[in-house]
Amino acid sequence: MELVGEEKRIHALFSEARLADEQNTPRFAGVWNRAQSQTRRTWRAFNLAFVAATALVVCALVSLAWWSQRGQRNQNNAVVASVPWITTVGPSSVVQPSKNSESAPVSQ
Repeated sequence: MELVGEEKRIHALFSEARLADEQNTPRFAGVWNRAQSQTRRTWRAFNLAFVAATALVVCALVSLAWWSQRGQRNQNNAVVASVPWITTVGPSSVVQPSKNSESAPVSQ
């Protein structure tokens, strides 16, 4: 199959375009290696950020639990401190009802 004049010109133009593309296009191995290194770096940065965020949340929860326990302990101490202590309970402090109180009318 022979190429006619117009076809030869189109073929030459495509050849020149392909040659220019090959010169400007980076090699596959270089592109692949850069993509692999960026992926590893991204995962490493993500893992570090995830670990830091998790540690911060755990510290916040522990602090909240400690603060909550401390607050309850202080409230319990305040209630106990306001209740008067009973020092002695014996037969002398218990009031015995008299026999007359059952038959006596209660005045109001």
